[in-house]
Amino acid sequence: MKKLVHGIGPVVFRKYRRSRNINIHVSSSGEVKVTLPLWVPYRDAENALRSKKDWVVSRCREMAAWRRRNYYEPDIPFEGDRGKAAEWIIARAACLAEKYGFFIEKITVRDQKARWGSCSPRNNISLNRKLAWIPEELADYVILHELVHTRIKNHGKEFWEEMDRIVGRAKELDRRLRQYHLELL
Repeated sequence: MKKLVHGIGPVVFRKYRRSRNINIHVSSSGEVKVTLPLWVPYRDAENALRSKKDWVVSRCREMAAWRRRNYYEPDIPFEGDRGKAAEWIIARAACLAEKYGFFIEKITVRDQKARWGSCSPRNNISLNRKLAWIPEELADYVILHELVHTRIKNHGKEFWEEMDRIVGRAKELDRRLRQYHLELL
């Protein structure tokens, strides 16, 4: 249930069978979510939310400030167009694979919450759609990281030597990539 709460804005209320308490969460996009047990009336959850109003408003401001500091606008104008973003990622992966002599069985682009990419034992590569919203150099790093996994299936010394041979400064790019949190893009 979505409801407009005075002083806070739109709030999503959801009842869950496994919930034991009323939980308030402000997502990275600034959306306020309240989960509550099945037996708790919605008005009790609203009252709990109102009692935490200062914290919720403060947390929304923090998330907005974080997004302004860290959100990257790509040179390619995707403007939220998921299809164009996926097309660009697939084309970029195919280009890099050809340039460095990698063979990919299949490329998929998904909205993943915890990973930038992955490589299956059959050399199928899955890439996160959010690569289109980070600097191109870092997107290329993630794609190349997964391409190297088509040859080396672990993160051992040999893997990092191959990454350095291709990108030059793999560990530095890996550190820079960690500045971008998937759940906030």
